[in-house]
Amino acid sequence: MSRFWLVEKRRIRAGGLERDVSFELVQPGLEKDLQREYHAKYDRYGPGPVGTVVTAEAERATLRLLPS
Repeated sequence: MSRFWLVEKRRIRAGGLERDVSFELVQPGLEKDLQREYHAKYDRYGPGPVGTVVTAEAERATLRLLPS
């Protein structure tokens, strides 16, 4: 079972590439798992990088992009 919700499909361009992608929102309850993974990977750089992505505001804006 996916822990993300499908929002919609769009075409994006970045770095000279153009692709169809699906944007998905994180399901409620996944935030703690994401926070743990960010801390495990980035805490060695100090509080700055992790502190900006584990706020409530950042959690509400978290998306996953999948190729369509």
